[in-house]
Amino acid sequence: MGFPLSGKVPGVSDTGKDEGILRLAERSSAWLGTFTGPANSQGLAGFYFRHAHQEFKHQHLNQNGLGIDRPAQAATRRWRCRQHEPANTSGGLPLMQALAQRQSLRVFDPAPLPEQTLSDLLWAAAGVNRPALDGRTAPSAMNAQEVDVYVALPNGLFRYVAPTHTLHLVTASDVRRVTGYQDFVDTAPLDLVFVADFSRMKLVPATQRESYASVAAGAMAQNVYLYCASAGLSTVIRAWIDRGALAQALGLNNDQQVLLAQTVGRPGKADAP
Repeated sequence: MGFPLSGKVPGVSDTGKDEGILRLAERSSAWLGTFTGPANSQGLAGFYFRHAHQEFKHQHLNQNGLGIDRPAQAATRRWRCRQHEPANTSGGLPLMQALAQRQSLRVFDPAPLPEQTLSDLLWAAAGVNRPALDGRTAPSAMNAQEVDVYVALPNGLFRYVAPTHTLHLVTASDVRRVTGYQDFVDTAPLDLVFVADFSRMKLVPATQRESYASVAAGAMAQNVYLYCASAGLSTVIRAWIDRGALAQALGLNNDQQVLLAQTVGRPGKADAP
């Protein structure tokens, strides 16, 4: 369900100060309005952008709480992302059945994933499951939370922020092809990139930080594997990456390092049951 291009959107205050809304800075000069099309329940992450002649304002809050608001003055390149509904944390296969079906598949249907699926997948990877403790679905030594999950979609690159269950725009460019050397990364609907931020690991000896972060990223990747097994999706973890090119595409600093990538989508024809 789409909201009108003008007028008040239910659940959003006029001041834009309601809880969970964060301002984002767009690093790319590309205008996201070039991604056109009607809002519907099958769109990738619910990020749909329309051009309405001279109007640059478009609000869409999707079913799972991942949404973007375009301010009227596009020149500011500021964005806001809001949680509307939490991930669906009930249901799915029993753990032992999910483990029995866990596998790596490398043929993907390019069709976009439903919004709720993306929300559930990100929560499974690194979401908050114990809010009182800011506890996550994947372990982190000394609770450093040193691994960020970047989400490469056809309409841009985003960083997942677990405490608010939101996606923050990094660039409006399609960087999927940079996430690996494999051919399927270009057209699969979703590529995840696990990035370590060593600046959060002051209590860990410098020589051990990469090892610690790699363990945390591996746990996140396994969470994604189990979710995909439960949801009937294909996924494969990948380490064959041009890390320098990908770090540049992600805009990483000297304290950040690309660890792994993981592709997710519906099974392609060769892998479909």
